[in-house]
Amino acid sequence: MSDIAPISSGPLARIGPASVGRASSSVRAEAAPSRRGTDQVEVSDMAYYMSQLRSLPPVRQDLIDQVRSQVEAGTYETPQKIDAAIEAMFDDLTS
Repeated sequence: MSDIAPISSGPLARIGPASVGRASSSVRAEAAPSRRGTDQVEVSDMAYYMSQLRSLPPVRQDLIDQVRSQVEAGTYETPQKIDAAIEAMFDDLTS
């Protein structure tokens, strides 16, 4: 007979010490009462930021292409556009 203790089918079984050298001794496993905990979900910072990105409006590729072509042609940076950009940055900084 083997000195290996039987495996309990209970969720939290405690197996007592096995007696080495005695084939007739058996080890009994006592099943602890099952307890249910509460489930918990942790969301990483990366997952949070990814969910925020999904809620942004779609990219306006036509506007990006238009501005890119104006920059390449040298017609985008007019004094009026530079003044408007400076004012918008100042408004963002003061609000």
